[in-house]
Amino acid sequence: MVDTDRISNDNLFILKDYSTKISKVSLKKSRFKNEKDVIDFYQKESTNLEKLNKLKKNEELYESFIKYMTGKKSLPLMYDTVFKKIFDFELHSDRVKSFLTSILGFNVQLDGIVNCSIAVSENSPGVIFDILLKSVNGSLVNLEAQKKPHFFTGNRISCYIATLIVKSYNRIKADSKNKFSYENIPKSYSVIIFENTTKEFKNNNNQYVFHGKLAFNPKLEMDTLGEVYIIALDIFKECEYSIDMENIKLKKINEISEEEFKRCCELELSIWLKLLTAESDEDLNSLSQKYPWIAEIYAEMIEFMQNPEEAIDIYFSILAECDRLSMENEMEMLREDAEELKKNMAEWKIEMEEWKTELEEKKTELEEKKTELEEKKTELEEKKTELEEKKTELEEKKTELEEKDNTIKKLVEYLEMKKISIPEEL
Repeated sequence: MVDTDRISNDNLFILKDYSTKISKVSLKKSRFKNEKDVIDFYQKESTNLEKLNKLKKNEELYESFIKYMTGKKSLPLMYDTVFKKIFDFELHSDRVKSFLTSILGFNVQLDGIVNCSIAVSENSPGVIFDILLKSVNGSLVNLEAQKKPHFFTGNRISCYIATLIVKSYNRIKADSKNKFSYENIPKSYSVIIFENTTKEFKNNNNQYVFHGKLAFNPKLEMDTLGEVYIIALDIFKECEYSIDMENIKLKKINEISEEEFKRCCELELSIWLKLLTAESDEDLNSLSQKYPWIAEIYAEMIEFMQNPEEAIDIYFSILAECDRLSMENEMEMLREDAEELKKNMAEWKIEMEEWKTELEEKKTELEEKKTELEEKKTELEEKKTELEEKKTELEEKKTELEEKDNTIKKLVEYLEMKKISIPEEL
């Protein structure tokens, strides 16, 4: 058999017999038939009317609110406001234990909640978690609901799990004083539920639960302090998971094998995920008829609907969350644009440096050409001067020859006049 401290039916709801503990939940229908009834109600009080008018500015959320209040749509559970209500440990500790047990695959025994803000240094605002819990053995368990996957990157996940490990280290270090041992530091777990995921998650044969921890290559069996579980709700919805409860039979704790317990965890997790992905009141009603613990949650959601003041407050908080997410999205887009611009500027700088180097080389080449041309010009000038000198010399020779020629002519004329025979050589 198996270790009953890690495998137990204490936390898994599907292994409990609810027949004598919970009667069928009585669910009232919505008090509003249509949008007009909803508006008429909220018009009676100025504060609620103001909230409703602000809600109208977000068309998608307003439509969700009207459909919820008229019993046509489920409460959107993946917003922090609603998620934290449903999984409030102080009110629903068994629910939280069961949910985490179905994910982690062992019997999770929780001791209480922990301050969700952890400073990593004196001057740092720290890391803020959605839900942070401590187990009886000191392990920290972080539960996150995320609508926007690009806000929760691998780097952020790494910082979250590292922060949990450091917090546990500091606590053990302070408690043990001179007897500190790294072996006494408990594990930390981070569970992130994504409503939508990026393309990196898609090519994994419809796998919707991703388990990560420090790994070695080549493979080395070594236990480390941090583990991360990521659940992709969009992939879960696409794979149309079928829940087969017929083969699950209640057994005594010492009769449950590890393999059977693992199968029970998978089945119960699929039920939880069907709850988180339910969009219509019909979906929730169908789940609540089969699983009593879902009926409890469904009854809470109906109760919110039956209390319009609380319902508008919930949706108004969701609106603030949407505004924050929208702002974060814009900031992220600006950051990405800035990073892209920074990257482009770096590339442009490299190109400009290359152009500058090329221009310098061209400039040097031109300078060399210029020097060569200057030398050629000087050489030509010298040639020209030499030619001018030659020309002058030739002119002088010509003049000299002309003078000699004139002298000869005069001599010939004189001789002819005197009738003196001219020597043949002249």
